[in-house]
Amino acid sequence: MTSGKTIFIVSILSFNFALKGHAQHGKGTLEKISEEIAQSNLLYSQAFEKHQAALVVERYSADAAIMAPNTQAITSREGFLVFFNGGYEHGIRKIYFQTIKVFGFSGAFVNEEGLYELKDEKGQTIDRGKYIVVWKKTKSGWKMYRDIFNTDVKTSKLATT
Repeated sequence: MTSGKTIFIVSILSFNFALKGHAQHGKGTLEKISEEIAQSNLLYSQAFEKHQAALVVERYSADAAIMAPNTQAITSREGFLVFFNGGYEHGIRKIYFQTIKVFGFSGAFVNEEGLYELKDEKGQTIDRGKYIVVWKKTKSGWKMYRDIFNTDVKTSKLATT
């Protein structure tokens, strides 16, 4: 009976250490992914500011979709270019991202929750809101797979800018 208790206790301790090690590995993984996402968001903002839509589009996976408000999902590279060039033509010059949290790591996918702000050439806020991005692990790193965002500005105000 003593050896049965010993095996049980050792099994519980081993399982507990394994869980703790996995949790620490997961935390380190999420921290690393969060850094990669922050770098990608910075490259995105810089490319948009320089009106380099093709570089913005490179932040997305080959099978990505942009799910903007009040429109159908955009799922082609050509559609992405039209979308970003259209934003620039309508006066957007700067995009700021603030990641609130990165969560739900599953190996191939992870989620980012955040806030965005769009500014014109004078630094005036055109729009601000929130977003969820599902990131996908690709051969060339983490890329946006689903980009979903919603404005916090009333529609009537957006229509007049």
